[in-house]
Amino acid sequence: KSLKMPPPVGATQKDEETTELIRNAVERNRLFQHLDHEQKEALISLCRPYSVKAGTKIIRQGAMADRFYILESGQADVKVLNGEGGTEQHVLTINPGSSFGEHGMIYATQRSASVEATTDCKMWALDRAAFQEVIRSSTHLRLLFDKYSSGPEGNKTMSPADFLHSISCDHEDHGEHIPGVSHSNVDKLGRLFEIIDQDGSGRISFSEYALFDIICSKPDPEPDLAFLLFDRNRDGRVCKEDLQNAVKQMHHKDEPPIDINCDMVRRYLGPQLQRSLGFLGFTQFFHGLQNEMARQAFDRYDKDKVGYVQGSDFIHVLDTLGRSRMPQGLVDQMRNSGKWDRAVSYSEFVAFTQLLTHLPGIRTSLVMGDWQYHAPVTKDQFKTLASAFVSSAMTAQELDLIYQILDRDSDGLVSVDDFDSVICDPYLRRSQEFVLYANVPEAVEPTTFLQGLKDAASNFLMG
Repeated sequence: KSLKMPPPVGATQKDEETTELIRNAVERNRLFQHLDHEQKEALISLCRPYSVKAGTKIIRQGAMADRFYILESGQADVKVLNGEGGTEQHVLTINPGSSFGEHGMIYATQRSASVEATTDCKMWALDRAAFQEVIRSSTHLRLLFDKYSSGPEGNKTMSPADFLHSISCDHEDHGEHIPGVSHSNVDKLGRLFEIIDQDGSGRISFSEYALFDIICSKPDPEPDLAFLLFDRNRDGRVCKEDLQNAVKQMHHKDEPPIDINCDMVRRYLGPQLQRSLGFLGFTQFFHGLQNEMARQAFDRYDKDKVGYVQGSDFIHVLDTLGRSRMPQGLVDQMRNSGKWDRAVSYSEFVAFTQLLTHLPGIRTSLVMGDWQYHAPVTKDQFKTLASAFVSSAMTAQELDLIYQILDRDSDGLVSVDDFDSVICDPYLRRSQEFVLYANVPEAVEPTTFLQGLKDAASNFLMG
């Protein structure tokens, strides 16, 4: 919870209509949705007026991102520099009530596009320093940081070991092996640490920790984390070299790396892979890249090109391609159940890779089913629950696979106990209390940062 904050230093007086305009823009922006009421009001009060004439570059591509804008009146165009000819391409028009530039609040990156006023514009702007000051006001967040950080009082930071302890489980042991974190996942969490450590110092400051809280609190942190993983030079774009470096990190030693010269990648980056992607384009690309990696892996084992692979090869591909997505309990269940001693179709393969992405949402759906029905759920009941807690609509085949895997008694019913018994992964075990507090309207207690951090880490590891 945040401190009871007085009007911040530098707050600008606004009339009721202007305050409502800014408030609506803040409420609609996914970056600010997790903030409490007092933090949002503080941000609103800190917004400053900013006016420009038609033709002014409000944001210039390549400049460092340091400000968030809300357009009160006028119109502006978003333009991206075309790497092929050096010309700007219009991609979007911004109208009154819209906001832009929010990525500068979190990521110390260069602007990935330009914004040019097409008419005289009046805006309200919030700078990065003011935003960070507001999010640092959380006493609960500070207490959690102080609990796991190290160093002199007043200047504490987190080492990689401190960070690993903060998101594994509550314990006092400070050793290389961390209870609750497998050795295979320590490497992945190390990458997560590198993403948070924006200045490359090898230590996480409280500001960096607080900014990471923003990412964790989003309903879909995986694309943001992936973008930071790919955009290592922090220029706000992902290019061919960024893709090559990221693919090298994701590569499993037992499998050949993905061929980035494939048609899918060329559609996004151009025939010579000469283009780059900003955040929005990257989120769509990343989804396609995950599917392309799965397709290439399947094709390596489907040597006769018949659309089927052997069950043993199917399990091997899943275990190597998405080894951080595949909980060991699930691997063991698949190998020992005998259900996969058969040919597996490509449609089943694709459905299964999608399920691995949705494991946290599947468990949340089952927890809520237990709360709502006080009993295991049928397929129809589960599908209704999953529509609220899984990020994309489930196909009938995905639903059938869930029940093949989790329905241990073959009675057509599945519970959260079935899930935990089969999956056996501590990162996916969210308590019922947490889920109820997070999702039931009557509950008023907010989710803790530590739980959110664990959930975001889980999503990252599975991505």
